[in-house]
Amino acid sequence: MPIRSVPRLPVPRGGGFRRTPRNEGKEYEERSRRNAGVQFETIRSEKVIFGRNNFLEVARKRATTSEGTKEFISVSRGYYLPDKTERFKRPLTIPDEPEVRAFVADRIRSL
Repeated sequence: MPIRSVPRLPVPRGGGFRRTPRNEGKEYEERSRRNAGVQFETIRSEKVIFGRNNFLEVARKRATTSEGTKEFISVSRGYYLPDKTERFKRPLTIPDEPEVRAFVADRIRSL
């Protein structure tokens, strides 16, 4: 049986969302709908620098929408650009519930 060459399909870039004439602009609409009317406010934050130009930021933030406000804890990893501006690359949000905070703190201490 002869082996046939099968063309490879192009891999979509940007999170697997492929732009076509049919869905053009939907990615932006979905993103803006998710964040529509949400205002974020940093209540308090602390940073620790590690490595050459990396940092971890632990912050208490408040998200305000038309439906109400919700506080959460954000742990973000970031780095400094050559001009000393900050860039964030890996966020983690933790609900502001005592049992969840205690669980995360205990597991970090036990590692």
